Amino acid sequence: MLVCGDAFESNQVDRRTIARALEALKDVPVPVYILPGNHDPLNAASVYRSSTFIERKPAHVHVIENTTPLKVADGLELVGAPWMSKRPSYNPIIEALNTLQPTENRGIRICLAHGAVDLFLPDKVICWGYSCCDA
Repeated sequence: MLVCGDAFESNQVDRRTIARALEALKDVPVPVYILPGNHDPLNAASVYRSSTFIERKPAHVHVIENTTPLKVADGLELVGAPWMSKRPSYNPIIEALNTLQPTENRGIRICLAHGAVDLFLPDKVICWGYSCCDA
């Protein structure tokens, strides 16, 4: 299961809310990958760094903390673009894409990102005013 940002409304949620969320995730029968978003960024006060989250997190729940490709199965990697602050000065997905090397054995990569699309063009993908790639 992929949760692409804002699993929590803020980093200042009550510890009971964190505990209830993790209790619910305990019953999910597949691995869970959580990408921090703008409401729950991975900063010094991150909910994902709280003692409640760390102590109660089931083993199959993973927080994507950086842009390093994460091998989740043979031939399958996840690449995340976690938000490190509520208002980053850069586009997190650009950093993730710019650091990628070719996959081994033509494996599959799934890129996890969080945010809004503010412009649709049929020929290009535009991310926060940056041209990410040509179609």
